[in-house]
Amino acid sequence: MKTTYIVSEYSKYDKTTENFILSSRSLNKKFSNKNCIFLEELIVNEKGLHEQTEFILKKYTYYKKLLSDKLNLIHNTSLTEKFWTKAFNLYLIRLIMAQWIRFNKFNKFNPLHHDAHVLKKDLYYYAIDTPDSIVNLLNSNFYQEQIFSIYINIFYPDFNLKQTAYQMDILEEAKYPKKYDFSQLKFSKTTILDTHIDNFKMNLNNKINHFYMPKLDISGFNISNKQREQLDFEDFLFIDDFDKFFLKSLKFLLPKSYLEAFRYIYETYDSIDISEAKYILCENWLSNDKLSIFLAIAKEKNVKHYSLEHGHTHYFKNNYALFSHSMVDKYISYGWKDSFISNLIPTGMWRLNPDKKYDGKTHESNVLFVCYGNVFLYDTDFLACHYINNSAQENYYNNIKTLMESISQNYAKQITYKEYPKFRGKDRGFNNEYNHIFKNCKILTNEQELGYGNLKFIDTCKLVIVGNIGTVFFETLYHGAPTIALYSKDHAFVEKQYIDLFQQLEEVGILQTCPYKMAKLIENVIDDPIVWWNSEKVIYARNNFIDKYSSPRDKFYNFLDEL
Repeated sequence: MKTTYIVSEYSKYDKTTENFILSSRSLNKKFSNKNCIFLEELIVNEKGLHEQTEFILKKYTYYKKLLSDKLNLIHNTSLTEKFWTKAFNLYLIRLIMAQWIRFNKFNKFNPLHHDAHVLKKDLYYYAIDTPDSIVNLLNSNFYQEQIFSIYINIFYPDFNLKQTAYQMDILEEAKYPKKYDFSQLKFSKTTILDTHIDNFKMNLNNKINHFYMPKLDISGFNISNKQREQLDFEDFLFIDDFDKFFLKSLKFLLPKSYLEAFRYIYETYDSIDISEAKYILCENWLSNDKLSIFLAIAKEKNVKHYSLEHGHTHYFKNNYALFSHSMVDKYISYGWKDSFISNLIPTGMWRLNPDKKYDGKTHESNVLFVCYGNVFLYDTDFLACHYINNSAQENYYNNIKTLMESISQNYAKQITYKEYPKFRGKDRGFNNEYNHIFKNCKILTNEQELGYGNLKFIDTCKLVIVGNIGTVFFETLYHGAPTIALYSKDHAFVEKQYIDLFQQLEEVGILQTCPYKMAKLIENVIDDPIVWWNSEKVIYARNNFIDKYSSPRDKFYNFLDEL
């Protein structure tokens, strides 16, 4: 008797299952009484991370050249590989990594021993752009179903499996304003583009312009079968089976922004007046293809792109910065230095206001718990530069659950939990399950904002608990609020040059790796956290950490003035 090969928890298996991906172990629990086989994890250790990163980068270099040539042929253009490198941004690496995970799981399928369902080709979903691809494809059960179906069609084209007929639960698209005349847009010498800098009302000089790029709606473009068929690759280009899998799947996965809508995007952005522009500083380009296409056009016109760091991840091995810095003229960090990044400028973090410091005398009785970060139970956002897979996500979820179960109800009642932002559109069931962990706490919904980075709220809190080491942790630590953060050594490998600093924070309790010990410390300090926070060892560890990692925004001001 054949076993059923499970690739997701989609409704065809269990109509009551929430619509988000759980790990193989979670699947195993749900289907333990059925004759099923489950996807295996792509197990990674620190050595394996390096090996996989080298593999992914090698494939990235190969695929980028092939795809650039193919798109030039399809669009009848002769754009340089540097242009396409910028236009693809980190999305191409991300897609390769996601496909590598799938390939390693799906190649265990044996049609002689396993039964499964596949999607009809006419039900495949074609992403509009890269943000849409990340939300609706890379982070959905439907992605698993569609990629598995593509895999079967590539490697077992003559093998008949049961077909499933259901449509994807597409998330609602953002509401676009009326059509904008981009030819009226004029860039100044220095322009800060798509960066949240205005939330802090920074006093930029008159020579510097700051704004968000107006929305360009390409949702109305239909699929072009002709262009999709042109995105086929000859068999002689396949060095191994993964090449065959990845390159043949592109015709079904590449967003419309690179095919059907590309010429429209290019011509629209080419009409923008950047004749006086010399520098564009931009933060939100890493996975935004339309913005990246514009920056590629600007680069072709000799306008320099200075990338503002987005999020704190530079301390992790194989982090974002190590990939993205090569795509820009200068990489502007929050204040840290790295000898491996030759074009790095450590100007400081524009969010960090040296005039705003935590006042320990005016705090109330609130304890704030912020869980921004890797709380999803997805493995589809696994990058070569981020060790986030199913095991890591499930481990994180269980650690947070264990932490809250270990804190007594009396103390839990003092905690205000900031709900993780929901997806656009329909509620996919994530928040209800995760919020249940904080059933004894006060929960601030998404409608109750705390202010950007929660900085407007910290002065009313006597303690801030952070669910991961990220931007919120750095901001809160810099502004001086008593802070305790959860950190998983097993699923996040720190670069050697930063290990000593992390160990110092662990020794004084700011960083916690065990949820039981973290709960004990919280209960020990919660009545008066300032006593612990202002002890000599804690002050030394946190100041040493801040000095190495973060600089205030006055240095960023000085940098802008010198441009």
